Amino acid sequence: MYPKDTWPPRMQADVAAAYCGERHVEDFLERVGKQYPEPRWVESARRRFWYRPDLDRALGIAQPVPTGMGERFALAIQKEREAEGDRWLARLDEPQPARPRRRRSAD
Repeated sequence: MYPKDTWPPRMQADVAAAYCGERHVEDFLERVGKQYPEPRWVESARRRFWYRPDLDRALGIAQPVPTGMGERFALAIQKEREAEGDRWLARLDEPQPARPRRRRSAD
């Protein structure tokens, strides 16, 4: 087995078949559309390309999509929002001062 980073991001049928563990390209092509995804890019009948993330999803080894924020930061933001929500609910329970009535202007 090769390290994951040694596989190209875009593969033709023979390389995609090897990536998926198929011994023969024909076996891979028979399962395309059923077990494996259709090629994302079709240049011609002979030049079809499969992308590694699509094959990873089909094989069940896809990595979760990063959110762009660290987990600790996202958790801190979530806690802050929950605390703000609690403060907001507490303010609703406080008695509100009476508002002065606005006079309507005579038009």
